[in-house]
Amino acid sequence: MKAAQTLSEMLHLDRLIATLMQGVIETTGAETGALILLEIITSR
Repeated sequence: MKAAQTLSEMLHLDRLIATLMQGVIETTGAETGALILLEIITSR
C-alpha cells in the first residue's frame, strides 16, 4: 500500500511541475524552459 501511495504522489508531483513550468513558459513568453533539480546528499 505504501508503494502505491508513493507512486501516486510522484505522479501528482510530475503533473504539478509540468503545469507550473508551462505557466512560467507562457508568462515569460519563452519557447522552452528547463528546471534543474539539485539533490543534496549528506552523510552523518
